[in-house]
Amino acid sequence: MYLWGDTISRRKKNGETGNNVINRKRAKEWFEKGLDTSDPEEKLLYYARALKSNPEYVEAWIEKGNTLLELGVAESASKCYDRALEIGPDSLKTLVYKGNALFAAARYGEAVECYKKILSREPETAETWLNKGISYTRIGNAQKALYCFDRAISIEPEFSKVWLCMGDTLETIGKCEEALEAYEKGLSIGPEDASSWTRKGKVLRKLKKHEEALEALKKALWLNPASFRAWGSMAASFYVLERYEEALEACDRAIELEPEFAGPWNDRGIVLVKLGKLEEALEAYEKALELRMDNANIWFNMCDVLATLGRYEDALGCYNKALKLDPRSTAAWNEKGNFLQKLGRPEETLKA
Repeated sequence: MYLWGDTISRRKKNGETGNNVINRKRAKEWFEKGLDTSDPEEKLLYYARALKSNPEYVEAWIEKGNTLLELGVAESASKCYDRALEIGPDSLKTLVYKGNALFAAARYGEAVECYKKILSREPETAETWLNKGISYTRIGNAQKALYCFDRAISIEPEFSKVWLCMGDTLETIGKCEEALEAYEKGLSIGPEDASSWTRKGKVLRKLKKHEEALEALKKALWLNPASFRAWGSMAASFYVLERYEEALEACDRAIELEPEFAGPWNDRGIVLVKLGKLEEALEAYEKALELRMDNANIWFNMCDVLATLGRYEDALGCYNKALKLDPRSTAAWNEKGNFLQKLGRPEETLKA
């Protein structure tokens, strides 16, 4: 026997189910439009419409997150992946995306935890070990990073990027010989990677093998003539080898490529001092300080030039600024004392 109230309830229930079917169909149509377009802003619009029709549409949340990540909006992307994981908590793919978003958002500790979850389910994924290792380097844990890189290499020995990251980490903790071996292994796999040649040149320079460093840097620049870092490293090696004109040319090339980076301007000043062009050196240091007022070394370099030019009051002012940034520099305090003595201020000399 059917009661009138039961009939209404069934119709209402069936009506809601029908609406859900319609909404899911609309959501799929919007979602597919998003996949079809190459414009990221249009993609976001279509995915938003898909999610308005069906807020539980996991793939739409994922693709919205991917699009936001491509646009560099990592925090918002991470929230999309969180929503997708609320709906489908067992999705390994979403967890991988979330880890990448956390890394891009500079939330490295959380990224490590995310990669741990992934590796507990898929321990033989070299790329995840690599990403976990890089995250550890960003939070200053070199030993754990190296362990991760070792695991990645044990799974995929020909993964050149892992060797590069291992070299970077070893160089950071002062193990330059081991870093060089890692770079050479990476280059034996991927010899067309300009950044690896640049890094090899840098570590050779630290090992005082400047001629070899120049050869590595020349290869880097042959592959990528627009690498300002390679030009900067080349300038440093030329300088040590007392090839000052070539060092100056390398500094100028680096500046041409990255005029808003203080390092090459500072290096240019150092080279110009060796060439006896003190006024030009002063101009280079001034430009470097426009870009990096908080760099004590540039202030110290400028002090030396001002002192050589006999501008002791100006040099003293520079030392005061430098010592505010680096108050532990014994050499700087001694030099300040020397200037005060030359200026006839003995009481201040004793304090310095």
